[in-house]
Amino acid sequence: MVLQQHSPLKRKFDLVIGWLQKSGLISHYFRQSLRLAATTKEYGGGEEEEAGQEAKEEGAVVALNLDHMQGVFMIAALGWFIACLVFLTEACILKT
Repeated sequence: MVLQQHSPLKRKFDLVIGWLQKSGLISHYFRQSLRLAATTKEYGGGEEEEAGQEAKEEGAVVALNLDHMQGVFMIAALGWFIACLVFLTEACILKT
């Protein structure tokens, strides 16, 4: 944890972090993350559909890419288009 050098909270954070270290939670979570990283496979190129299918079956995490996010970009583009139409309509109305 990052705190200022003479912060009154530093002693309390040091105490809690000490408890976590003594209880073994930090090493437990570290080993758990290493096991998860070891079981996760890296997929490349044209195997994306197969990777998604296998990841769903195994319960593994699938990284998001532009194919997953294209709906958000389409909604943003639609919003910008509507905003431009409203702006042009207001500009034409105020002009007259």
